[in-house]
Amino acid sequence: MPLYHPAITKSIPSTLSPFALPLIHLNFYYPPSYSFSSSALFPCILNFHGGGFTVGTPAEDSIWLRYCVEDLNCIVCSVDYRLAPEYPYPIPIQDGVDALLYLRKHSEQLGIDPEKIATSGFSAGGNLAVVVPILARDILDERAKKEGKAGDEWGIKAVMTWYPGLDRTVTGKEKVARMANPHKAMPMIVATFFDHSYIPRNIDRTESYLSPAVAGDEVLKRGLPDKIAIWTCENDMLCEEARAFAERLGKLGKNVRYGMVEGVAHGWDKFPGALPKPEAVYEEACGFLREVFKE
Repeated sequence: MPLYHPAITKSIPSTLSPFALPLIHLNFYYPPSYSFSSSALFPCILNFHGGGFTVGTPAEDSIWLRYCVEDLNCIVCSVDYRLAPEYPYPIPIQDGVDALLYLRKHSEQLGIDPEKIATSGFSAGGNLAVVVPILARDILDERAKKEGKAGDEWGIKAVMTWYPGLDRTVTGKEKVARMANPHKAMPMIVATFFDHSYIPRNIDRTESYLSPAVAGDEVLKRGLPDKIAIWTCENDMLCEEARAFAERLGKLGKNVRYGMVEGVAHGWDKFPGALPKPEAVYEEACGFLREVFKE
């Protein structure tokens, strides 16, 4: 399938990161029914591409972006967040929150229903889909506290995350060792490169924005929406931590939909001729979001 080009691209300044430049680029994709002259508001998916926080662009999610726009009749904003090692943790997360706050502030002029925003993301972007709402919640709570106001009750409607990395407290070797088919894991040299590029030395790997799988219960209850979907790949070193996270969220009272694509490795849907075809799995995922947006 050819690349799915955005209808428009907006560049916004960083307000959270100490590195103001370069700007954060947001790619917007609109459904056929959208009109720039209309006052109609649409649901919106805020998407984050994968690539170990080090490589990748929004274009790699072309099939997913097009499927969401056409199947859900929604707007998609895909974030071209800044990449490590030049911009390591937590800058990509801060860029994601800046994007979310921009959508919220300019929702009417963008044609977005601010009560129907969901996050989605793949791999590293799957991590962002989870932690961006948590950091955004904390920032809004802190702002309200300083202003002497009650906490802002707005939030993300849903999270849709694909084969995310959620626990940096477990080593790559340990993750591979617990796989049923460890020989099908991502090459350790690649995983190590991503890890060292993104995470500064001496960082506390239990931080909620780095390892949400080990965040406190109240952090997850407050920071994440009630509706969460997690998709994993059977032959992926990240599968077990995502499965365990889904189970934990369910015990915390979240409405979690978990799915595992059998017989495939990490990032299966990004390869030509992928089987099962990504569209088949995307259709089921969109069904989840369709239910959420109808509420």
